[in-house]
Amino acid sequence: IGAGILSIPSTFSDSGIIISLVIMVAVAVITHYATVITLTLQHKTGASGFDEMAMMILGKFGSYSLSFMIIIFNMGANLAYLVMAVDIIKSWLSFAGVDTSASLYRAIITFVYGLALPIALSIPRSLNFLGVISTIAVFFIAFYLLAIFIKFGIYVQQGNPIAQNIVIAKADIKLFSSISLYATAFSLPVCILPLIWQYTPDLKKRNFSSFLSLTIVFLVTCIPSIFAYLIYGDQCQGNILNNFADNDILMVIVRVGFFIIVTVSYPITHPAIICSFSALIFKENNASNLYGWRRALLLVLSNGIPLILGMFLPEMKPALEVGGALGGCLGNFFLPGIMWVLTSDKPQTHYTNILSILLSIFGLVSAVISTWIAVDSAIDAFKTVKF
Repeated sequence: IGAGILSIPSTFSDSGIIISLVIMVAVAVITHYATVITLTLQHKTGASGFDEMAMMILGKFGSYSLSFMIIIFNMGANLAYLVMAVDIIKSWLSFAGVDTSASLYRAIITFVYGLALPIALSIPRSLNFLGVISTIAVFFIAFYLLAIFIKFGIYVQQGNPIAQNIVIAKADIKLFSSISLYATAFSLPVCILPLIWQYTPDLKKRNFSSFLSLTIVFLVTCIPSIFAYLIYGDQCQGNILNNFADNDILMVIVRVGFFIIVTVSYPITHPAIICSFSALIFKENNASNLYGWRRALLLVLSNGIPLILGMFLPEMKPALEVGGALGGCLGNFFLPGIMWVLTSDKPQTHYTNILSILLSIFGLVSAVISTWIAVDSAIDAFKTVKF
């Protein structure tokens, strides 16, 4: 759970609250199935990670494709972290009476903040020093939930009606935008193997841990988003914190929490990006083994791209949409389904193969359509930039 939790309320305007909830449940269930496939394939192949599994089953093309997906997915997340942190800094400055509404100020703040904190933290080869800090994220997520409940209670107690501009149900092409964001929120298949290797090798227990994790993430993501949407309706912004006043003390505390979360999340996500760049450019999967100009080049690429884009992107939702479309839908759904079919010893008409084929088709179609929508959304966002 990261920055994506703050963008979920805005998706209810794209598909309506009922359709959005149905899609969210469906994506969570499909993600669990894809995670079970990933865990089962790891049990069969003995691969230590998703990229190694892709190399074993799909060869170099599959491995390179996965590296590309990982770069897009994680770089989209890091871009969203930068945009969100700058939103928070601008809110604090506004609270202090400093006008930073011009796009030039956003670019300057992004450049200074990005270099001084998240990018600087991404340079060390070891991130053990972030362990304690990142654990604090759990507390701040819980505090965010409590804050939304409190704000909704105050809103209702003051006699305010539920937002009149709520969309109950709507089904059009924009629902694929919601799918890409939910794929980001439930991105378990592409990241579970490095996280679970110390856990019991019992496949049933591992599968249950996937189910339990996704259930918790669904509840923590869904419930506060519903309450926020009931307050603001279709006025929900891509970052729901932007809907609250800059001088709202309760939300100021929430912003402090998320500022810490995104600042430490950036360097935690960064190794996946730099290792994928290393594998593509230098054929070395572990970027920590590189020194001198090679490591410097990787740091510039992995940090420079999101920094430059972040200086001109005024909202984080398009970044999450692009990352979720290319990295989430393809990495979470398309690849596990394809790898299962290629390694299956069952007849092609076996229900597991049919389900896996449908999973891959769903991932591919969702990726293509949601990428088109996300890129169009990003272009519209960049058009609003005026210096």
